[in-house]
Amino acid sequence: VFLRDKLSASGAGSPEILRVSRHGKVEAMAALAEIVRHTLRIGRAKEELCAVETAGFVEANWRTTRLFQTVNHPDVPLLLYMAQGLLEHLGLPRLSEEACSGFTFGYEGFELPIHPRVAAFFDLPFAGEGTEYPVFGRMMTFDQYVSRYIDCRMNNLENDFLAYLQLV
Repeated sequence: VFLRDKLSASGAGSPEILRVSRHGKVEAMAALAEIVRHTLRIGRAKEELCAVETAGFVEANWRTTRLFQTVNHPDVPLLLYMAQGLLEHLGLPRLSEEACSGFTFGYEGFELPIHPRVAAFFDLPFAGEGTEYPVFGRMMTFDQYVSRYIDCRMNNLENDFLAYLQLV
């Protein structure tokens, strides 16, 4: 975000900002591996008083399965893991495979797109170059999402970004 702000302030237009956002070396701009380690450490520290521990599940599965729809909003696999753990903790029977397979969840039809370079860096099978994400009733690629973000920022509408996404 900081780089986009600097580019915008220097007079760069949407196409230039998108090109730099998309093709810049994200892995050089952010210590991606350290960010993951730090996030997992925080997750482990938070769960000390929780009935269902999720950090181990997240650590074991985040590279193969999309576990979050947005920052801090779990996706179906993590929700089901938590539900099964809570049922077990309460001494109740686990959900059947049939019940689990019918469970769907949509955070208002929105999944935060993952930068393709981040997906490539971590070799995430559920994200990449052409991956489309549900964004308020439309499927969008990362580039389409970021283009809308840039337009919103350039028009000083960043406080209304989610509303903007629902309209365009």
